[in-house]
Amino acid sequence: MKAKSAKALLIAASLTFSARGFAQTKSKGAAAYANSGIAKLQKKDFNGAIADFNRALQLDPKLAKAYDDRGLAKQGKGDLDGAIADFNHALQLDPKDAKACDNRGVAKRHKGDFDGAIADFNRALQFDPKDAKAYVNRGIAKQQKGNLDGAIADFNRALQLNPKLANAYYDRADAKREKYDLSVSGAVDTFEWPNYDLGTKKVDKSASDGAIADVNRALQLNPRNAKAYDDRGLAKLSSGDLDSALADFNHALQSDPKLAPAYESRGVAKAIKGDLDSAVADYNRAIELNPKLPGAYLNRGIAKAYKGDTDNAIADINRALNINPKLAAAYASRGSANFLARNWTAALQDYRRFCELSPRSQQYARFGIWMIRSRLGEREAADKELAAQFNAKGKDWPSKIQRYLLGNLSESEFLAAVSPDRKIGPDQRCEAWFYAGMKNLLDGNKSAASGLFEKCAAGPKNVSEHAFAKAELKALGQ
Repeated sequence: MKAKSAKALLIAASLTFSARGFAQTKSKGAAAYANSGIAKLQKKDFNGAIADFNRALQLDPKLAKAYDDRGLAKQGKGDLDGAIADFNHALQLDPKDAKACDNRGVAKRHKGDFDGAIADFNRALQFDPKDAKAYVNRGIAKQQKGNLDGAIADFNRALQLNPKLANAYYDRADAKREKYDLSVSGAVDTFEWPNYDLGTKKVDKSASDGAIADVNRALQLNPRNAKAYDDRGLAKLSSGDLDSALADFNHALQSDPKLAPAYESRGVAKAIKGDLDSAVADYNRAIELNPKLPGAYLNRGIAKAYKGDTDNAIADINRALNINPKLAAAYASRGSANFLARNWTAALQDYRRFCELSPRSQQYARFGIWMIRSRLGEREAADKELAAQFNAKGKDWPSKIQRYLLGNLSESEFLAAVSPDRKIGPDQRCEAWFYAGMKNLLDGNKSAASGLFEKCAAGPKNVSEHAFAKAELKALGQ
């Protein structure tokens, strides 16, 4: 979540401000303070709003709506526990307040309590089945849980209820883009930016095309929405259209020069194109604008690792994990940075942690574990572990790598899959040469290994195996 990598939802952006007044209170003073609080809340003057709601509640302690709105103000400040306490109080006073249920669900979602959030959105929809925003909020929670089809169904329902709800279009676009990413790469590689050139693998691009169509619709409704341009750029990035993606990221930043995630997105696109210095500059700017953006630290760390600066790469990835300790891609990337630095034990721990957090797309991390255990003298145990993690009859490219490493596919058969007459991407050839080199190295054939590493090092620079091959050549004195 790259990761929606990487794309943190700003709490303040998800607040829903109600315009209803306070006829339910007999205190004119309470109503005046509460209405003043609403005005300040809409201007994002959270401290001023809280002060007004405090005064309103002193005058009328049973004013449920004031608790609800004070919760929104606290949520805007990042005080999620305080917000939830206020939403709880509002619901004690008015158990059928759909807005309070919805708002509490948003706060729980930001705390990572996706099940609790979904339960609150369900309750809100029981009280108000036509609340399109509640469907959107539930869809976001489902997406964050990994239920992409359920998320898309909720966004569809929201748009049936309100076809002009721009947010629902780009939230649906994001879910479709993530679904496409999973269909292509299975979630995350061990140490690289998105790679959609997977040779002969057949993927359904309808999800990517649908994502772009959704963002186009959102932009029709709001042409000045910088985030929508960023989202469309990400969808184009997923489909491999780097130049168009860059144009959208540039447009997003023209519309909002302080949109930190767009700098991160543009950095990823530049890195894929091989412009690592410019990518790092974009990550730096993203971090200046939002020091709590884990994806920016992660991607900057990856770029530094590719540049050979493994110490600072690991430091950046550590920062990403300090912000989000469950960011699976960060463990995979730190594992590979440690691999480059030849910190075998640390790399092994990171790859294993990645596999614990990411049940999907473990193949390349599993290859890393196999290589490290084999280097540490545990070849037999490494073989058994790798054999247990793959479908022996799998026909995809990672399955061929596994069979080759385990000796179930000859080197000639393995390299024939990447022969010049095959219509495959250069990335796959780079991978083949690297893994063939590693198997030869581990089998004691350093000369053959060197030749294969040299072929890989001459290949595309934006894949992890290129960096690994260069590190192995250096270790071999070349």
